[in-house]
Amino acid sequence: MSPLFKKVAKKGVLRITGPDASRIIIAEPELIKDVAIRKADLFIKPDIYGMLNIFGTNIVGLNDSYWKKHRAVADPAFAEDHMDFLTKSSYNSGTLAIEKLETKRANGRLVIDAHQEMQLVTLDIIGKVSFELVLTQK
Repeated sequence: MSPLFKKVAKKGVLRITGPDASRIIIAEPELIKDVAIRKADLFIKPDIYGMLNIFGTNIVGLNDSYWKKHRAVADPAFAEDHMDFLTKSSYNSGTLAIEKLETKRANGRLVIDAHQEMQLVTLDIIGKVSFELVLTQK
């Protein structure tokens, strides 16, 4: 939590009221869990979140019992040990991509398709993490 937030927030909660809306910022893990999971039906997402469902419904754009159902299915993937593996895999894949680009650059001028390079890094991470999830399922 930043020092400025600590000064202005009471018990890890800061409310900001503007001309068009009020916002609540929460920085206490237990309170975030309480609001996001136990009281999820109290905080209905605005209609603009519907545009995130372009490829079908997903956890970000859902509310109420539909959100809880999707959250229950996705929850195991966000366990601490899986997130630790994801972080390490992301770091390793990013490092390999940078090394690959450094090798290409050693020959002189470097021209790359950044979108393609990032797709390769993303696929590498997804593959490693998915394989790890399959291996750890019992």
